[in-house]
Amino acid sequence: MTARTVPALRPPQPTRRSFLAWAGIAPAAGILTGRRAGAPERQAPSESGPVEIRLSVWGDVPDKDIYWNMADDFHAQQQKVRVAPEQYLGQNYYEKLQTMLAGGQAPDVMYFQGWIWQPYVLQGVLLALDPYLSRDKSMQRVVPPGYEAQSRFRGKTYMLTADTGPMVIFYNKELFDRAGVPYPKEGWTLDDLVETARRLTFKEGDTQYWGYQVNGGYLRNFPWMRLNGAREWDRIEEPKKAFWDSAGIVKELQLQLVDLINRYRYAPPRTAQPEQNHIQFGYAAMKMEGPWFLPQMWGPKARREGGINFDVAPMPRGTEQHAVHLQHGHVVNAATRYADAAWTFLQHVASDQGQQRVAEFGRCCNLPETTERIWGPVASRTFNFKNVAAFLHAQRIGSINVTGGVSEAEILRDAELGPALNDMMDGKIGAKDALTAVQPKIQRLLDEYWARQGGR
Repeated sequence: MTARTVPALRPPQPTRRSFLAWAGIAPAAGILTGRRAGAPERQAPSESGPVEIRLSVWGDVPDKDIYWNMADDFHAQQQKVRVAPEQYLGQNYYEKLQTMLAGGQAPDVMYFQGWIWQPYVLQGVLLALDPYLSRDKSMQRVVPPGYEAQSRFRGKTYMLTADTGPMVIFYNKELFDRAGVPYPKEGWTLDDLVETARRLTFKEGDTQYWGYQVNGGYLRNFPWMRLNGAREWDRIEEPKKAFWDSAGIVKELQLQLVDLINRYRYAPPRTAQPEQNHIQFGYAAMKMEGPWFLPQMWGPKARREGGINFDVAPMPRGTEQHAVHLQHGHVVNAATRYADAAWTFLQHVASDQGQQRVAEFGRCCNLPETTERIWGPVASRTFNFKNVAAFLHAQRIGSINVTGGVSEAEILRDAELGPALNDMMDGKIGAKDALTAVQPKIQRLLDEYWARQGGR
């Protein structure tokens, strides 16, 4: 199971020609699917046969296992709706969806990451689900408090979460035990993390062990940025103002991306060889990761033979506590003729039977309640760890870095935040100088976006 990356999106006016220009692709028709190529024939509703809806499936192996089995379960329960899953292989999942949407051949139900679908709403190609939620009160639980940023946009609900990626601190118990250092636990602080990293950074012969493995990029660093009250935006959803050069943001990124690597040397350099420096190979004591990382630590796909004796802990606290909580789920094509059938399938995804399929093939369930009841017993047994509660806590308090018409990928690329963060990790520049340089570029992206929106 892998973390997922996506292209930047910049939507213009919603015409077919401009949609293709926005996607930056030609209207090619070839689509790799799990069962057949191209856009399959759609079965019209009739008294004698079921409605068939098409479903896009993410390209990882677990997702194929999840949705083909889920479709079989769904078909065994009822006879009115058939689901035809289509898995798009390779690294171009969103490009394929964009091509099909522009050509009027997109699936009825589409799998999306919770921070990616918002520009598609601006194009008018996604269906608001609020009328169905108003009618089906039991499904409102799938959008609990804290899920709004990745489920709703401008007051309407478009995505229902199918699986999640709450991020926690993985720690190597072997290194803690060797150094006689207590394991991290709920209530520990950022200062505790730094001191623990110091105590767990040591050499044995020619082998270097690191106390902490830093994450690069923006998505995995926003919990640290906000830990002591600072905010890089005026709001997460469609921000209008950027505050990347504020003192609080500078302070936290200076510690995470500059000092822990280049000053204190408690963390390996960004370009260090993974097999000699990273936690999954036994050479680092702590790292923030999500549930997709579990197979790298234990089991037949473990990166070190025999696996790592590990557990997980909640994120450290400052004056506040934050965590990355990625949500992945389904949106409905606004052009579908079978919206009712699509809703029937979304009800099945949210059911215990649907979530059982999500859990047994490795993804984390949609809500804390299903994660605790269904995913926790399976995952903790399969991957030999105990602290399921840390994942539940991250689901409850966690959030996302930014959503709206200006994507994280745009900010990293067009405002040059990505190179600036890498230069910080490489010790080429401090956080204050780097963020002072990118702040006006980030604000310019926001200003240009809102100018296209007419100011709102």
